Parts: sequence; C-alpha cells; structure tokens
Amino acid sequence: MKQQLDQITEFHKAFGSEEEPDSPTLSISHKIKELRKTLMKEEFEEVCKAIDENEPIEDLAKELADLLYVVFGTVKAFGLHDVMEDVYSEVHRSNMSKLGLDGKPVIREDGKTLKGPNYSPANISPIIKK
Repeated sequence: MKQQLDQITEFHKAFGSEEEPDSPTLSISHKIKELRKTLMKEEFEEVCKAIDENEPIEDLAKELADLLYVVFGTVKAFGLHDVMEDVYSEVHRSNMSKLGLDGKPVIREDGKTLKGPNYSPANISPIIKK
C-alpha cells in the first residue's frame, strides 16, 4: 500500500492538486471533501458499468484501479496514509472473527456473510491515536 500512496503524492505534487495532512484529520476544506466524494462515486459507477455491461476484463481491471487510485487519494487527503495498513489489518481481523464456532463462515441464503458468535468489531481508535 505504501507504494501506491507514494504514487498518489507524486501525482498531487505534479498536478498541484491537493495538500496532504501529516496526520489523520477531518479538518480539510469542504471543497476537497466534496471532490473526494464525487471522484469515488464516479469511479464506483464506472466499475458497476463495466460489470453490468460485461465489458472485457481489462476494462474492469482498469476501472478497479481507477477506483483504488481515488480511494488512495482520499486516504492521503484525510492524512490517513501512515495508519491505513494497520486500519486495514484490524478490519481484516474483525472480518475473520465472523467465522462460526466450527471455523466455517456463517452465510445467509443470499450469500451475505453473517457475524459468528466470536465476532469482535474493528477497534480503529487506538490505531488512529498512535
């Protein structure tokens, strides 16, 4: 993830597009918040279109990379770049705790994974406050 975040910084510097806070913050301009939301929505819609229209796999891969690109840009915009790998790992730990007592997933009829009896939610606060 570090390489991708460094590439976002390279892009931001080259295009003079955004400042990157040094630490996690919600105190960024309304304009940047709106831009980040718009970019993520647009790229998500492109991914959905590629899937819905059964576009070639190369097109889907490109759209997914574009979505990741704007998500990583949003990570940088909110100063989360130094903690995001740990946040992701904590979310993964939480997701894995959804397994049932038998170590197998608990899956609803529609395919959604449900929370097993040992589920524990992701604890993000200590990571952000490091």
